[in-house]
Amino acid sequence: MKQFLSFMIIFFIGCTMTAACSALKPKGDNSLTPTISIEPSLQPFPTIAAPPATTPPLSPIIGDTLHVATSADFPPWEYVDAEKNLKGFDIELMQEIAKRGGVSLDLQDTKDYDSLLSAIEKGEYQAAIASITPSEKRRKQVDFSNIYYPEYQSIVTAPDLPISIANPKDIVIYNIGVITNTALDRWVIEELARPGLLPLNNLNRYDTAEAMVQALTNNTILVGLMDSSTVLAYESDNKVRVILTEQIVEDGPAIALRKGDNELKQALNDIIHQLIKEGFIDVIAEKYFRQQLNP
Repeated sequence: MKQFLSFMIIFFIGCTMTAACSALKPKGDNSLTPTISIEPSLQPFPTIAAPPATTPPLSPIIGDTLHVATSADFPPWEYVDAEKNLKGFDIELMQEIAKRGGVSLDLQDTKDYDSLLSAIEKGEYQAAIASITPSEKRRKQVDFSNIYYPEYQSIVTAPDLPISIANPKDIVIYNIGVITNTALDRWVIEELARPGLLPLNNLNRYDTAEAMVQALTNNTILVGLMDSSTVLAYESDNKVRVILTEQIVEDGPAIALRKGDNELKQALNDIIHQLIKEGFIDVIAEKYFRQQLNP
C-alpha cells in the first residue's frame, strides 16, 4: 500500500512539472499542450422572480361592462357628495374591481336599499354592493361573493349622556335604536327581543343611520347600535359617543349576485382575495373608516 502511494505522489509531481514546462515553451512550438475547458454555468445570472399572476378578465363572463346597483344613503360605505358624485368605501372597491377585471363600470344609485336584491334576482343588474350582509334569508334569494370586510359593531349614545355598559346585552334596560335589515337588527330581534330580554316598545328601527342619529340627538332613544365603520362618520362630528366596540355579530358585507352566476362569483372572489392580500382593502378602510382589517 505504501509503495502504491509513493508511486502516485511521484506520478503527480511529474505531471505538474510537465504542465509547467509546456507553459514555458515558445509560441512557435507546435508540440501538443494540455487544454482546459470551462463548462458554462447553468445559471450565469441571478434569476428574476416572475411577476404576480394577473387577474383574469371579466369580459368573457359579462361583456365589456359590469352593471352594479347600490343605495347611496349609508356613509361612509356609499353616499353622494356635494358635487353629486358617488363616493364611499364600496364605491371605490367596486371601481377597483372593474379596473382589475378590465371592464367598464356602470354603477347606479337606486335610492332604495330594500329593492336591491329583487333587482338582482330579475337580472336588472349583474351585482349589487351596499354594505349588504349575507343572511340565511338573503341567500335563498341571491348568491354572494366572499365577505370583503370583516365588520365590528359599536354601541353609541348622545355625547352628553353618561351611559356606560360592559356587555352588549346590558342595553336592554334602555330605549334603543337599530337600522332595519342589518345584521345588528337581526341580532337584537333574535338575542334580545324574542327571548323577552328587551321589551318590544323599547325597540326602535330606522331606515337610515342618519335617522337613528337624529333620534339620539333628540333623546327619542338613549342607545343605538351601528357598524363601527359607520359610527366614525358621526363620531368625528361629535354627534354620537361610542360606549362599546366589539364584534357583536361575526359577519361582514359581500357583493350580491344572481343565483347561478358561478363564473362571475368566482372571478369576483379571486379579485377580492387579491385586493385583501395586497393591502388595498386596508388602504381604503383607513381612508374611510380610520381602522384596519384587524383592529
